Parts: sequence; C-alpha cells; structure tokens
Amino acid sequence: MAALDVRQASYEDIDACIELYESVADERRWIGAEPPIDRGRLEAHLRRFIDAADAALVVAASDGGVIGWSVLRFVDAATVTLGMGVAKPWRGRGVGAAIMASAIDWATANTAERIRLEVFPHNDAAIALYRRLGFRDEEMLLGQFPRQSGEVWDAIVMVLPITGDSH
Repeated sequence: MAALDVRQASYEDIDACIELYESVADERRWIGAEPPIDRGRLEAHLRRFIDAADAALVVAASDGGVIGWSVLRFVDAATVTLGMGVAKPWRGRGVGAAIMASAIDWATANTAERIRLEVFPHNDAAIALYRRLGFRDEEMLLGQFPRQSGEVWDAIVMVLPITGDSH
C-alpha cells in the first residue's frame, strides 16, 4: 500500500472530502446519505468540523488524494459521535483501522469517555472492525433510516468506552 497519511483535515481537503462523500453516497449502502448531495450544505457542515473545538474532521490521504474521512463531535460532555467513510478501492486495506485509531486518539486527547456510532446491520466489514477495536452493541434503532428505494433500514448503535489505552 502507498504511504498513508491520517491527519486533521484542512480547508484544502474539503473539495476532496465532498467528492469522496458523494461517491460513497452514490453506492446507497454504507452511509445514511443518498444522492443528490447538497454540496453547499455539506461544505458548511465540514467547515464546522474543522473550526469547532469540540469536533474534528480527520482524513486519510495517499499519494496526495483523500481516500477516507471521519467526522467526530461531542454531543454531550462525555460522548463523541463518529461517522466515517472509505473510498471503495481502499476498503479492506487498513485505511478504516488507521482512521479509527486517529479518531480514538482524538477522543482520548479531548477527554471523551466514550465514542458512539451507528452502523447498518449489513455492513459486516465495518462491524467487524469496530468490534476488533472494542466497540460493543448498545442498541438497535429499528426503522430509523428511510431510503429512496422505499425500504426502511435499521442501525446498530455501537459504543467504545475510552480508557486511555483503548487501542
């Protein structure tokens, strides 16, 4: 694998993050968003993650291109929520694990007590990664994600307690 650079995002990464987000949304399988994506709204959203003290946008880059992202934000004094995506050609190659390690480091450095995420039950690879990292199922959200196809998907809420040596 080419050198992987996992880091806090800058404004220069926003366009690449938007393109990657759109490509993952186009798959209509892994994240809640589906096309069309409101690029202006997404850009403003990503800028908030870069600017806020209680949030972060982490990117994974290889050969100068963004190949993965994670968004983190505190929802209360103790809990960080996490969302992430990896470009299709890079899945299964350690990118998600590297992004998650950086996310856990950020949450730990910012004194979070837990990381919370939601994952679709059919996303076996992501669930396996999260479980390897110590995440545990907390609850099942039934019928919470209406899809353009007319289906309504469930999601598993997973939580990782932060202990200072979480990875």
